[in-house]
Amino acid sequence: MNGVSWIRSFLICATVVGLCVSTEAGEFFIRDGERVAFLGDSITEQGKPGETDRGGLYTVYIESYVLTRFPTWKLDFRNFGIGGDSAALIQRQSEPIDWATLRSGDDTLRKPKIEAYVAHGLNRDVLPWQPTLVTIQFGMNDFGYQNFNDASYRRFMLAENALVKTLRDRNCRVALFTPQPIEHTPDKPNPNEEGSNTALRKFADGLKEVATQQKVLFVDHFDPYMTLVRQARAATPPEYFGGGRDAVHPGAPGHAVMAWVILKELGAGSEVSAAEIDAAENRVVATSKCRIKELVKQADGTIRFERIDDALPMPIDARAEPALKRATILADLNRYLLKVTGLEAARYEVLIDGEMAATVDSGELQQGWNMATAKGPITAQSQQVMQLVLKKNAIVFRRWQELLTQTDPRLTELESQLRHARLPRAHQFTLKPVAHVNK
Repeated sequence: MNGVSWIRSFLICATVVGLCVSTEAGEFFIRDGERVAFLGDSITEQGKPGETDRGGLYTVYIESYVLTRFPTWKLDFRNFGIGGDSAALIQRQSEPIDWATLRSGDDTLRKPKIEAYVAHGLNRDVLPWQPTLVTIQFGMNDFGYQNFNDASYRRFMLAENALVKTLRDRNCRVALFTPQPIEHTPDKPNPNEEGSNTALRKFADGLKEVATQQKVLFVDHFDPYMTLVRQARAATPPEYFGGGRDAVHPGAPGHAVMAWVILKELGAGSEVSAAEIDAAENRVVATSKCRIKELVKQADGTIRFERIDDALPMPIDARAEPALKRATILADLNRYLLKVTGLEAARYEVLIDGEMAATVDSGELQQGWNMATAKGPITAQSQQVMQLVLKKNAIVFRRWQELLTQTDPRLTELESQLRHARLPRAHQFTLKPVAHVNK
């Protein structure tokens, strides 16, 4: 699918699911100088090298967005997800778990035990890294893959409150993320999908109460995700949205939806940059977050100019393409616009540094063409950023889970490459009328 047809798809579904996102316009939640820790279970856990169907992709997409959108910021990200973990950080304990107390239903007994488990887990894994912001996503293992259970729910609430309090006592800002819904497919059935999702929705509602009481950010991606699942199943033939290895773990499309909703709720902006050119008068009309130089219109109608942007477009994972068909990811997070009016030909080949980017109708260019998914060196550079993030996180995954503390030269080198790779560069654009190509 080329950039033009993707944009049309987004314009068609521009109202889909977007109403579920309630972020008010304002400052982006992540700041310059931030040290961001992602805490969670296997849905957060970064896969080992080669395990492309593992979790953690939503954190990769979030990190890639922030790095490309704010290329001069000093930023550090670490993924602290562990498969099978719960809000009480059970998988991070060195002593045997007192399951009798945890399952007793007596909150006066469970509360100090849970608080001790949370303190140990955070002090073992997260706090030594000295994060300034911690995102938390638990709930899938907490609800127990069953119909709603009040004892499990209360245990979850105690643990989430303990997580927030402990982190805030250490001057960490906190964002709480809901779990996503379970989604079965014909080859990965879940006989109790409805009961499980009813329980997960109640756990998500409880998480909102914790966020309100503790005055921290709350992000609900359960409902937007479920809306897309229902729409996909209503299609003819039915589509299955998640694409993960089972009903619980989303594939890349599901992680893209999670990242989309989370970034919106964090206050992420839609604009990468924008430029408007009047071809008839051979002049730059307006620019936003970019600069246009050396604009020339040739006798055959070819238009040439240099453009340098303040940021790169957010990289789009090719594996997430099913999400792009239904969620307004480009429109909401990745508007990288070129508008050219006064055109004479019906279609133009757009080349960037001599490489073919796309063939675009003049009407699309006159309305404003979103180049975020166009081929060429700019998209390749943003993709390089995402690939470096994946490589960096694979090293981090092994080192922190093995509790290795010494400096790793590979990690230092990859972070240096990331700092360089996300800096925008000047590019030469050529818009060539299709009628004059090869003449």
